[in-house]
Amino acid sequence: MLADNDKDQSGFLPNDAFVKCLSQAQMKVTDREVAKLIEELDQTATGKVNYKDFLKYSYLCTMYLKHFSLEIMLIELDKEKKGLITVAQLDKVL
Repeated sequence: MLADNDKDQSGFLPNDAFVKCLSQAQMKVTDREVAKLIEELDQTATGKVNYKDFLKYSYLCTMYLKHFSLEIMLIELDKEKKGLITVAQLDKVL
């Protein structure tokens, strides 16, 4: 969706087009969150956001959250706090 709106394939979108894409994707973000996101992605105040950075950071955040969730589950399964779980426990997590 973002790349489809990047007519010149520059990797940048005007801020309003970026916000429209977020809305069309039904992302559950507040106006304040969107404003902060644009502020971070348009640090030079050009009126355009680097949506490739947005996608890269979104992916990294998703991977971090998945890693963190997995780590919490593994810690909870390691009742003896030895850093070990059974194959059956691992199978349950996966």
